[in-house]
Amino acid sequence: NLQSPPAVRQITAVVLRKKIPNFYDGFNPQDKQGFKAALLQMLQTEPERSVRISAVAVVAEVANFEIKTTDAAGPHPSISNNWPEVLQFIVTANQNPAEEARELAFFLLAEMTYTIGNCLKESFADLAQLYNAALQDQ
Repeated sequence: NLQSPPAVRQITAVVLRKKIPNFYDGFNPQDKQGFKAALLQMLQTEPERSVRISAVAVVAEVANFEIKTTDAAGPHPSISNNWPEVLQFIVTANQNPAEEARELAFFLLAEMTYTIGNCLKESFADLAQLYNAALQDQ
């Protein structure tokens, strides 16, 4: 709710991130899908940087439940990605001309490194381009 003060929105995100492990598995699939869509929408529309950064932590926590290595044994673990939209969001945000969107993409990558690391192996060339573009960003 953008009518609430930014500090309230930020602390709400902080508390929500801490509570997700306690209730997320209890959501039905439709509620999970709606929640994930609302999180990505919030990242796109939230005007306050501090709130966006706190929301990134919520997204990363949800990603812990939605993107998993299902078989860590052997050289090729199996990946279960029930939230491909978040990876697409990162790519799209990085291509956005707005500096805030590109910054958000890197905050998401940083927060989600351990969660999505195995998913990114196949996209290393794309990530190299993403980081190279960021290094040239002014």
